[in-house]
Amino acid sequence: MSTNETIKCPKCGHTNTLTPRGLHLCEACSFDLDMHRFNKNAREKQQRAPKRDSRSQRFWDYITAANLDEESTMFYARIVVLAVMVVWGVHFIKMGYGVDYRGIAEVNNSFMHLINLPVHEAGHIIFQPFGRFVMFLGGSLMQLLLPLGIMFFFVFKSRDNFAGALGLWWVAQSLKDVVPYINDAGALKLMLLTGPASLVPHTHDWRQILISTHLLEYDTAIAAGANFISGALFFLSFIWGAAVLMNYYRHRH
Repeated sequence: MSTNETIKCPKCGHTNTLTPRGLHLCEACSFDLDMHRFNKNAREKQQRAPKRDSRSQRFWDYITAANLDEESTMFYARIVVLAVMVVWGVHFIKMGYGVDYRGIAEVNNSFMHLINLPVHEAGHIIFQPFGRFVMFLGGSLMQLLLPLGIMFFFVFKSRDNFAGALGLWWVAQSLKDVVPYINDAGALKLMLLTGPASLVPHTHDWRQILISTHLLEYDTAIAAGANFISGALFFLSFIWGAAVLMNYYRHRH
């Protein structure tokens, strides 16, 4: 340190001349100038150091990365798809899961139910070799595994994160489609493919599942929990899809 070096006190503004040795206090207010210089140098060193992204940040960057080689027309088409996802998804979130006088729940009267139903029935056939319990569970399980597998395929294989968000939307909707079934395990008011649930309780998937697990008395609570998870997944799919589109827009404009 040269004998002519000066430092301005950050507390009172007095200009001090520093000496090569000893502690340096402000001549006017006795503020510790050495500690101030140490903290300042530490902050500057921290700012110059390269920032390390956390694991969660790297994962978020991975799943929200956009394909910048796509044409802008695809970007605008996906904005429309996202709008449909949000509007239709909110509609499903707001739906109740009780059944009407015909034994049909509102969510099971939707277009998506026509897609989920054959997947559900195929699940019973696929999981039948694994025993009675897994066979009953297989219908609902298949409803979730198929869209979940599609989501993972697009994210990790095809690298189309927006399509992955759409896959998550389907997972949320498919779970919502199962909620009335869980909720009806004790009440037996649903109209099943095999007939009124009250007449054929042995074919009611979730009644058999909850009886086997000794959880039948908690059917409505489990249904409420599944309904909450479905709503959360819907919102995650909205956020995910919007984040991918925002990344595309930010890098292309």
